[in-house]
Amino acid sequence: MDFNNLSEIQKMQIQAILDSHREEQARINPIHDHFSKDHRNFILEIFTLGDEYQFVQYLRKGDDNPRWMAFINYEPLNYMSDTLDGIILVALSHKYEGHNGQAAYYMAKMLGMPGEG
Repeated sequence: MDFNNLSEIQKMQIQAILDSHREEQARINPIHDHFSKDHRNFILEIFTLGDEYQFVQYLRKGDDNPRWMAFINYEPLNYMSDTLDGIILVALSHKYEGHNGQAAYYMAKMLGMPGEG
C-alpha cells in the first residue's frame, strides 16, 4: 500500500487504528509479564470482557489440556480452571466476595458444571 497516495482523512484513520492497537498491547503487557516468569506456560489466547475482565487460555509444558486464568483490571487472581465458564464464575465471585469467596463453588454446583463444584 502506498501511504503517500492516501488522503489526510485516510491517514488519520489508519493512525487511529495503530494507536488503538498499541494501547491494547500496552494494557496486556502485565499479562504477558506474569506468564513469562514461568517458562513452562504458553499463552494460547487472551480474551477481554469489557475493560475489567481478562481471561487467558494457556498450556503448561508437557500438558495437552488448556487451562484458564482470570485477571481483573490486568491483575492476576491466581486461580485456574479447566473451562472458560468456570473461570468466569471465579472472576465474578472474586469481584463481589473477595479472595476467599465461595460463590463460584456454589454456583458451579447448582448449575451442575462438571469438575467445578
